[in-house]
Amino acid sequence: MYEFLNYITENIWIKIAAYVFTFVGGILTALSLRRKKIKPVYIMRSTSLLQESVSKLDGLNIEYDNHPVGNLTVTNIAIWNAGKKTLHQTDVSTNESISIKPKKNIVVYRYSTLKESSPSNGFSVQTNADNSALEIDFEYMDCNQGIAIQLVHSGISSTDIEVGGSIKGYGRIKSHEGEFKTAVMTNMLESPIGKLRPKKEDKKGILKVMIIVSCILLGTALFAPPLFMSILLGIHGFIYLILGFIFRSVTQIPKEFEFIEQ
Repeated sequence: MYEFLNYITENIWIKIAAYVFTFVGGILTALSLRRKKIKPVYIMRSTSLLQESVSKLDGLNIEYDNHPVGNLTVTNIAIWNAGKKTLHQTDVSTNESISIKPKKNIVVYRYSTLKESSPSNGFSVQTNADNSALEIDFEYMDCNQGIAIQLVHSGISSTDIEVGGSIKGYGRIKSHEGEFKTAVMTNMLESPIGKLRPKKEDKKGILKVMIIVSCILLGTALFAPPLFMSILLGIHGFIYLILGFIFRSVTQIPKEFEFIEQ
């Protein structure tokens, strides 16, 4: 056992890895806390109220607002700026505004605004020129500010509704669920480590704890025998690497829009 520990502590590549972990983890954490950027995202949840197999039963006639219906689904959508940089209407492409569009042959019977972060955001929702989509205009969105909209339509799920829009310097608006695009990342998020992703209000507390733990580990490493110094530095680096991943992981849903997931 002593020979194994001695091999670990004397191996130059393990020492390099320990320093790399510390450096990369520290950078990831610092970037996640300080980096300011625009980040428009959306989340969408649907509830099927009626399916065509039921509405076509003999002798059963179902209407919504005087329109005969087959499928009837309610879809709630929240759109917000998850970045720390303010998003202005002028940042949105004039050729591809932020919009909600039903797929072909899907009828939207009704739409309404469920919630707005602040009246000062200046949100307005209206149909476009050919009535094929809802266009969302606004004055600005600060961090975690946005709007929640409800659609009643003839689709069967969220796949029948599309959210679009292009932002200058960022690209297309992204789904909250679609931020990680590889199976490896998905598995990490489903692991116990992924479940430790902090809410916004918890981040400062976690950071304070990690700084204290980091100081203890570094202080111990300075006075520890050479045999254990590399091990302690490696643990310190690994903690910072995990912390950086957690802080840069999936965007948290603002509290005011959490009802979408319920």
